Amino acid sequence: MEVPVIWVIWNLWGLYVLVLLTVLSGHNRKPFISDTGIQPPESVVYTAVFLVSSILGPGVAFLHYKFMIHRSEPSEKRFIIGQRILFTIGWIVCIGNSVNAVFSMRSNHTAHRIGAGTAFVDMATYNFCQAVCLYNRSYGSRLMCHVRLAAALVTNVILILRK
Repeated sequence: MEVPVIWVIWNLWGLYVLVLLTVLSGHNRKPFISDTGIQPPESVVYTAVFLVSSILGPGVAFLHYKFMIHRSEPSEKRFIIGQRILFTIGWIVCIGNSVNAVFSMRSNHTAHRIGAGTAFVDMATYNFCQAVCLYNRSYGSRLMCHVRLAAALVTNVILILRK
């Protein structure tokens, strides 16, 4: 199984378990992601989910970077520089996720907000830019490009409307 597939499965199941634990324990009926990491036992799962995600994330960013560089022509300097910038953003997302995992809302509200905000905003930017790159280059099916671009647009619209 590939690292990106493991990463997606880990994140989806981890978030599902977190929300389920939070709701079933009666701590919160409609939790935001950050609300799931406040009280035990879900705070332990929260830390584990986000730490493992931040460990697998650089591998995913590296594989995506290598794939895009391998598929590009050496003369495409702008594209290669853009991919390096996106690779750096991918690492920043992982650092933000690590901070988010270590500092819960209860232990250090400011550090948690900075880590979560950095990770969420940068991940939205990363996904949108990579979706556009994949869409323009037609690497993979058009349906997958549409799904990824739609998910990235929804995330960015939520970020804009939230402010």
